[in-house]
Amino acid sequence: MHNLVRCSIAAALAMVVSTASVSAETPHPTFTDETEQYAKDMNVSLGEAAYRLDLQTGIGKLNAELETNEADTFAGLWIEHEPEYHIVVQFTKNGEQTIRPYIENTALAEVVKVQTADITYQDLEATQLAILETFDKRGIVADSDIDVKTSRVQMLVTEETSNKAMDVMSEAKTDLMEKSAVATDQVEMTSEAELLDTVDIITVDTLSEPTNYAFGGASLTDCTSGFVVQNASGVRGISTAGHCRDDQVYFNQNLQYVAGSDSGSADAQWHYAPSGFLTESWINISKGYDQWVRIRGAVYRDQQAIGTYVCKYGKTTGVTCGTIQAKNAKPGYIKNGLNTFIRVKATDPSVVMTEGGDSGGPYWSGEFAYGTQTGKGFFFPDEALYMAVDYFGDIGVSVAVDP
Repeated sequence: MHNLVRCSIAAALAMVVSTASVSAETPHPTFTDETEQYAKDMNVSLGEAAYRLDLQTGIGKLNAELETNEADTFAGLWIEHEPEYHIVVQFTKNGEQTIRPYIENTALAEVVKVQTADITYQDLEATQLAILETFDKRGIVADSDIDVKTSRVQMLVTEETSNKAMDVMSEAKTDLMEKSAVATDQVEMTSEAELLDTVDIITVDTLSEPTNYAFGGASLTDCTSGFVVQNASGVRGISTAGHCRDDQVYFNQNLQYVAGSDSGSADAQWHYAPSGFLTESWINISKGYDQWVRIRGAVYRDQQAIGTYVCKYGKTTGVTCGTIQAKNAKPGYIKNGLNTFIRVKATDPSVVMTEGGDSGGPYWSGEFAYGTQTGKGFFFPDEALYMAVDYFGDIGVSVAVDP
């Protein structure tokens, strides 16, 4: 049924920083990690903060397993930090029974809370993709995301295109109603109409935009370096955002551009490291180059659960931390963009999460790479967008890790 729903909706719509590489003499004092920052943000003890952050790896794996194995009923997962700490998991039916074998005799059993929702996550995602495709054909530039907490697809447009967007949705619903009148399978038609009813058209002053265009003073010419990356042959280099300039300068050294992309799911480029520079998997996270994180692994998008606490470094705003709000963001500034970008919200609403010059900077939790800064969030200034580390693969590299 899900494939039929996707096809029918599409048819109806169609009708209508960081220096990861430094000189050998540079010391590497370690960052105390984000435990202290989390404890401060959430007003909990250091022990409780460490306990919660340690759970994030297991939560991410649970999210990935449920998306893959229980797609017909899984309706989303997220971490609630306040007022009480819970892992909320939604299913359309049989939730308690479905979740039991995944968490039985694990630490997650104590904190998981099961809820019931009307729409599966895969149907929300299919609806979002169908609408994005139609908007693109009709010349409507939009940002988009999925709010799994409310089971809603969000389409963000400007005042200039809001009426056109509304007309497209109205035409699609009318088409489905006309089909329903003659359909042999009215249950199918009803299901499709219900999915369209999950869509919110939200008018905003401006759409998201990339966070470059600040010059000088820190890591790269106009952006921030992200991670040490390597290709299949083991050759290492430095990454930044794909929408940044190709001709970057790093510690007065001109970098040699290798490859890059700001299309689809990717907003990344990489350069060979200058001669004589080490390429160990450190990321600098201070403007004074006196705090560092050793990257010992990477967490892919399917294991980045909503609510996960992550931190970012950018040469303009420095270290800012927040929680993942959604993982189906589609920024309008990415050419042929896909709905795979991650949206983060600062835990302190007074914090500006990102500004110009931060693009390309690293996102991490503990000693694990999560992604690279790409743009301002849809509800700026306390939000930001990043590309998950998976999509470095689109330019032929992966995050380098060292023991």
